[in-house]
Amino acid sequence: VCLSLPLASIANDKNVMADISSDALQQVQYVTSQLNRKLSLAQFLTQIQDKYPTSYRFLNKLSTQQQKEVYRFYQTENNFEPIRHKIFTLFFAIPATE
Repeated sequence: VCLSLPLASIANDKNVMADISSDALQQVQYVTSQLNRKLSLAQFLTQIQDKYPTSYRFLNKLSTQQQKEVYRFYQTENNFEPIRHKIFTLFFAIPATE
């Protein structure tokens, strides 16, 4: 038995279309937040500057040692949100919580 809904009825259902749009947006955000882990430190800084200029401004104000700490963290973390959190944690000297 093949159960199917006519495409027109799905396209006209605003809730279904909103859910599809939301899922698609989340997927795009996930994919675009992925970073290539094989970049050199200079390439990493350039990528952050190009893709995340606000975060780069904070990263750029960190000491060289702190920037390298963020870079080492980036090498183990493929998603940008934890990296962004690391930058702000170091910048604002927020104690790490485990």
